[in-house]
Amino acid sequence: MTTINKHDLPVLVQLLQRANLISSCIWIFQPDRSTVCTMRKLLAEVREELANQYQLLNNKTDDDTNCAAPEQRAIGTSH
Repeated sequence: MTTINKHDLPVLVQLLQRANLISSCIWIFQPDRSTVCTMRKLLAEVREELANQYQLLNNKTDDDTNCAAPEQRAIGTSH
């Protein structure tokens, strides 16, 4: 039997309800192993994609900031 983290179960139920895969009146169910494995794989892919987008965003922001900053030079005068 596959065990699901107690925090993951309500999220799983909500997702299945929104997709009309289970009725809102079902209180207890046991998803099959393939469903759980598929969801874990999809979640891992989403996490990886978000991490890549975050990294690209940060790199782009850093590059834009560095390129847009004017070069500063100190001009000194002596008396």
